[in-house]
Amino acid sequence: MRDLLLLVTTLSFLFGCAAVEPATKSPSSTRLTYGQILKENYKGPKARMAVVRFVDKSARDKEMSQVGDGMAEMLRHALLATNRYVVQARRSPDDVNGDQGLGNTGRVNKEKEIDLLVEGEIREFKPGIPGAGDESGGASYVTVVVTLTDPRTKQILTTERLKIKATEFGQSTGRAGGPLPEVFKGFSKTLMEKAIRMTIEESASLVVAKTPPDSYRVASVTAQKEPPKTTPVSPKVTPPPPLRTAQVAWDSVHLREGPGKDYKVIGSVKKGTSLKILEINGDWLRVRLGDGTAAWVSKSATSEAPKPSHSTPSVIPTPM
Repeated sequence: MRDLLLLVTTLSFLFGCAAVEPATKSPSSTRLTYGQILKENYKGPKARMAVVRFVDKSARDKEMSQVGDGMAEMLRHALLATNRYVVQARRSPDDVNGDQGLGNTGRVNKEKEIDLLVEGEIREFKPGIPGAGDESGGASYVTVVVTLTDPRTKQILTTERLKIKATEFGQSTGRAGGPLPEVFKGFSKTLMEKAIRMTIEESASLVVAKTPPDSYRVASVTAQKEPPKTTPVSPKVTPPPPLRTAQVAWDSVHLREGPGKDYKVIGSVKKGTSLKILEINGDWLRVRLGDGTAAWVSKSATSEAPKPSHSTPSVIPTPM
């Protein structure tokens, strides 16, 4: 009985010390797809994020940093396209932690602080060859473990294994992740490209779903508001003062072409005729008659002439 109790205790200790693998998940149906996220056309505040290169553990001999860089680069493009993040590139989590430490002491610009850190491990990266008859059956596989962390508190917000399988070209996944990085150029227009893009879409969907609301702290840059349209106001034009009016005081007076007796007579007007004064030149008035005709007339022959003194004898003037 004692031996059996010892065996149970030993097994419990061993299982308690074993590493816990994150749950393997296919694309989730409980969160928004990447396509649905893009359709939301988000315009709110953003979160500062760093995406470090993925560690490629799919090769048995050594890590393939080029593949990890390619996956990280595509995920940055996909997250930027959601309009939810200010995304920065970092080589490793140590780079992020170093910046955070300096930021907490106030020795760097607060804009370099990071709200979220995205890390990834590539566990499976198998390009399928249709019709080859191998164990993959022609399908392409990518399995990644994506971890989202708050570097300020060191709290792991989520870690999830995503296993993606691409078997046919009929299902379009768009162009998530932008153009293919150089390391993936050989997979262009193959099932492996589809598997890579599906992985990026599902990773971005996971990050958006698990981002805490209080991480969105950066004000979104919006287009400047157009000033309110106003009806243009025409400058106020002061109308000219009304023309002075004079009347012919003599029985008859000549109308001339210019201000003087030497100018040609072009007509005459009788006493009481109303004249609009256009111009004054010494003793002569340029006037406009009722029919619109303009001419010059002697000022003394009109009501504009100075009134005669009472001591002056009355004289009958002659037409001028």
